[in-house]
Amino acid sequence: MKIKNLEYEILKELKHDSRRRHVVLILSRNNTKYFYKELNYKGGKRRFREQIYFQKKVIQCGINVRLPKLYDYELGEKSWTLWEYLPGPHLADKKPINVRQLDRWLEPIVESLLELEKVKPSTSTYDIVDRLILEVSRWSRALIKKGIWTEDYQSKLVQIIENNRAKIITGFNHSDFVPWHMHEIKFPVFALVDYENCKNKPKYYDLVYFFHRVYINLGQPKLAEGFINIFKQKAQVSKDFENIFKSILVHRVSAGLYEHYYLNDKTNIRFHNNLLGRLLRPSK
Repeated sequence: MKIKNLEYEILKELKHDSRRRHVVLILSRNNTKYFYKELNYKGGKRRFREQIYFQKKVIQCGINVRLPKLYDYELGEKSWTLWEYLPGPHLADKKPINVRQLDRWLEPIVESLLELEKVKPSTSTYDIVDRLILEVSRWSRALIKKGIWTEDYQSKLVQIIENNRAKIITGFNHSDFVPWHMHEIKFPVFALVDYENCKNKPKYYDLVYFFHRVYINLGQPKLAEGFINIFKQKAQVSKDFENIFKSILVHRVSAGLYEHYYLNDKTNIRFHNNLLGRLLRPSK
């Protein structure tokens, strides 16, 4: 295939849908491998633009987080990016589940999160708390329609976010911060990939996202809780942390259940219910 008049050999096609709106390839040129990603749908250009913004900001801030090098890109009707190919294994996988030695990586992952907090949010025209509530309400209505949730659940969960509105501040997040988007380089160094969904979201969103995915998708509650404990120790969090954490977890639990029942992302429903019960229990 040609990219800007240069010939590349296609070594492997990793992913595409029937309409080729989402294409992922491993390419080769002059004995060097590259990772090519193409998004041919509405919003693809915006996603890549935010991804490039994220990388530039990480470099500008002098952050000690390893990202794949961006070699070339085009943002148009056909939007694509050409990245450094990283052959190292993921820190964990969900299909099939393989946590390897994820526990030993938790501290380096926390260190990376703390570094990423230095990336300042981009200019935004929407309220992040309103966005949380909007999405939770939408997913809740779908779950109510299916008979999974009650309107009482929806009301209580939305109220948790509303009660903590003043405590939630904006951060710029990876937004898909999971161990299967982390490539092992050499302990304790790993590379963070797949940040095309990066955007303004609440501070601690990536933290909660990682916690929720490890808990739900990997079925590892103890690892998830251990991760949060390491973060609290290293970050020396404020007294508002638990309420902020709970508010963002409302969003993730709602999304997780919606994905389970509507998007066929089947995971152990017991883990979902454990987290839902945690949210609905009266505060001490």
